[in-house]
Amino acid sequence: MISGLFGLPGSGKSVTLVKAADKALHGKPFKIGGHYLHTGKYDHILTNFPLSGCDRLEWDTLGKVELRNCLIICDEIMLYADSRKYKTFSDDLTFFFAEHRHFDIDFIYASQTYRDCDIRIRNLTQRFYLCEPAPVFGDRITMTSPIKAGIRVDGDIKEGYVLERFPHIGFCWMPRYWDKYDTKAVIGHGELEKPTLQPW
Repeated sequence: MISGLFGLPGSGKSVTLVKAADKALHGKPFKIGGHYLHTGKYDHILTNFPLSGCDRLEWDTLGKVELRNCLIICDEIMLYADSRKYKTFSDDLTFFFAEHRHFDIDFIYASQTYRDCDIRIRNLTQRFYLCEPAPVFGDRITMTSPIKAGIRVDGDIKEGYVLERFPHIGFCWMPRYWDKYDTKAVIGHGELEKPTLQPW
């Protein structure tokens, strides 16, 4: 299954991804937004950010190497599959996302808006989740609300989304996961040069 998280910067998307990976690493069932995404044990867990116990996600190998029974977590997916760069979306990636279920692959990604991601991935995303800071405890607790994708026929075939709130909202106590990953890690980019700033 493909799942997507989106929300403003600092809303808790990365922490939610780390929580999912942490549960999966320990072979525990995990859920986001009140829905269980997986209840078994994966052979491999791949991430595009440093996380102890996980393997490094090499985006360019998707659809080229045989991965089975694995969880793939991709933060800031627009850095790899930007909806504005659809011409760079390879046939290998199309194959990977079209056939992911046949290989028992779960794919979870995060972005700041759901439109950032290439439409071929978006159309296969079974459930989106809106990440928001929880009222009062927003800097410590993030809440995720599921957004169910669906198709309805009303004189015409229409694709749409329905926001699910209580009792499906999930909560995450963020400080529990802060020490498991580098919150300042730069994703999807090489080493940056040091600036040479000139005073006025």
